[in-house]
Amino acid sequence: MHSNSSALGIRRCPSNWVSYLDVSYNQPKLCPLATWDSAGITIVTATTIGSDPLTLFVTTNNTIYVADFFSDHIYVFLASSGNLLRTISGGPIYPYSTFVTSSGDIYADSGNSSRQVLRFSLNTNTTIPIMYITDNCLDVFVDINNTIYCSVGTYNVIVANSIVDPTREFKLIAGVGCPGSLPHMLYYPRGIFVDTNFDLYVADANNNRIQLFQPGKINGTTVAGNGSSVAFALYFPGDVVLDADGYLFIVDSGNSRIVRSGPYGFQCIIGCLAGWGSGSNQLNNPYRMAFDSYGNIFVTDPVNNRLQKFYLNTSSCDIATTEVTQPTTQYTKEDSTLIVTSTRSSTSSNLPQKCYQPIITLTPANSSLSSPLRYKRSEAFSIISYIQLNCSNSLIKNVQWRISLCASSVCSSQILLGSTIITTLSELYIPEQTLDYGTYQFTLTVRMAAASQLSSSMSAYVQIIPSNIVVNLIRFGTTMIKQGYQQDLILDPGSYSIDPDRITFNASNWNYEYYCRIYPNYNFPSLLGIDLSLDDPRIQQFNSSCLSNQSGLTYVGVTNSPKSSLIILGNSLIPNQTYQFKVKVQNLQNSSVQDFDYLFVEVQGNQYQLIVMGCVISTLCAENVEYQYVNPTTQVALFSTCADICQFINNITWNIYQGVMNTTSNVVQWTAFQNMKQYENIWFFGSNTANFTAKNNLFVSNALINYWRFEVVYSSSLQNGSSTIDFEINQSPQ
Repeated sequence: MHSNSSALGIRRCPSNWVSYLDVSYNQPKLCPLATWDSAGITIVTATTIGSDPLTLFVTTNNTIYVADFFSDHIYVFLASSGNLLRTISGGPIYPYSTFVTSSGDIYADSGNSSRQVLRFSLNTNTTIPIMYITDNCLDVFVDINNTIYCSVGTYNVIVANSIVDPTREFKLIAGVGCPGSLPHMLYYPRGIFVDTNFDLYVADANNNRIQLFQPGKINGTTVAGNGSSVAFALYFPGDVVLDADGYLFIVDSGNSRIVRSGPYGFQCIIGCLAGWGSGSNQLNNPYRMAFDSYGNIFVTDPVNNRLQKFYLNTSSCDIATTEVTQPTTQYTKEDSTLIVTSTRSSTSSNLPQKCYQPIITLTPANSSLSSPLRYKRSEAFSIISYIQLNCSNSLIKNVQWRISLCASSVCSSQILLGSTIITTLSELYIPEQTLDYGTYQFTLTVRMAAASQLSSSMSAYVQIIPSNIVVNLIRFGTTMIKQGYQQDLILDPGSYSIDPDRITFNASNWNYEYYCRIYPNYNFPSLLGIDLSLDDPRIQQFNSSCLSNQSGLTYVGVTNSPKSSLIILGNSLIPNQTYQFKVKVQNLQNSSVQDFDYLFVEVQGNQYQLIVMGCVISTLCAENVEYQYVNPTTQVALFSTCADICQFINNITWNIYQGVMNTTSNVVQWTAFQNMKQYENIWFFGSNTANFTAKNNLFVSNALINYWRFEVVYSSSLQNGSSTIDFEINQSPQ
């Protein structure tokens, strides 16, 4: 974002005024097309300055001042060669920041050791306290009016004092002392910059933004990051500097990159493609940046214990062409072959034409390798790009996505993609079950056809995580069935469960444990808070009546999972009892990945066909112990089918029951709903078909009833079958 925004009402002096002011730092005049080498040169390493170089200052005569946080020295180097000129020592200072004035005086934070900002006089090791502070100055800055500013991160304020008369009481410039994200508040401010109009720019780290405070103003304006008018995400920014035209250069520490603003928005310029790391084209939580007089950028890279130099590409601003066209600006969200017709003249010219790097904004935003977006493998997702083009020759562009698998710190393994992923459109669509578990970097590169060296890239990071499996003891996860006591009861989660991440459920990847109780008289048997499985010999001590024939259990399994299916033989269950069965399915490779299913079985004297039912909208039938939860405005749509041999079905009937909780026994007592005929085709549809719908009028008109049971009964000349599902009306949305 250009800091000379008329919408913000910010004063700006002529662009050449900076060169006439007595400033000691460099603010180069850069063209909007300027680029820097992606690979940096290591100027200084830990061998010279130790570990964790934080402070950095480059003077107008290209002298570098840098210090290690754990050192009591400030080192002075030549920017051109990295040769050490001298070492300054003034006792243990543990500096977070330094500033060098035009007179050669050095101001250094010493808050970690003495709660002071110290001044080193020119060419001496003598120090004078210039400001007394409550904690570290994460950055110090001296403006053209000889006022020194201190960013006190832990106290969330910026304070200032005169270096001419340091005995004066310092002033509160920005922040209120407590953390917050309101315009007048800061949350762990770090780097600061004060321009020649005394406008204060603050890297407001924990708010992920850059704040501008104009002189005398309490409220700040967000000019970059979270809350700004431009959708360009920052993560824990550490520093901000301005060039000669007032454009921002930001150390985006949490994203391990350097970004800049320009006349066409924000873009990444250093550390843009490879994520954080130690390569020459990477940074790892960079801390400070500064220009030399040539426009080269220096960056302290403390985790890598080095100072990096990135050279300005001096030829990046000049594009030679043989045709002249009218300049056109257009935002596009189209495919890679957008052509905009413009007036052309067939002239021969070697004059530079206006053609700038594309500006890319990705949605969703705010992702990084350390904080990626998360999608389940069963979910499809899209990354949408908004591409801003400005080129007087042609708006033809080439678009290419690259997908890389990330390790702990780098994303270098480009993956092979199938035909289901198209990588040449501005929107990248990833179908479900396409990528395996892991973290991926999705990098969009847009290159101008008229000038192939003009390209921009932007990355999003996505972690593919496992979905929850859906455990089903019988088909569709039906919650209640009727069963004859002489019939075998087959519970088969290995066949009927669903893994949304895979086309089929692999039963051999899971362990299965089954539990039983007589409902509602008993709880699931347990010992020391741990449920006892159905085949645990200790179960009879706690619930001996669950199975009358313990030997009636037969397991049928697959490789690695011998209990993926359970058969409870006939005559093992007692007639006129209701049993509740539970299964726990646990992943063999990761025991923390597990899920459950429950089934009520009403055992009768007669034989019954197995009828199963489920919700048309599957998510409406969740996995609950007894009841499915809906709110009063929910329409219930159910389906049913016969899972047995049902050749002679004479009739299908749906019944509805109202339930009232008996507070003494804590058991719901059911009574038949008497108005089925009255409200047929008004509240209810399909009462004699396999599919049934109950409109929300049923729940709204009977607001005092919290429990509802839907039963389907299949009748035939041979035997009947039924299935039941219970709902509890919950005021929380489904």
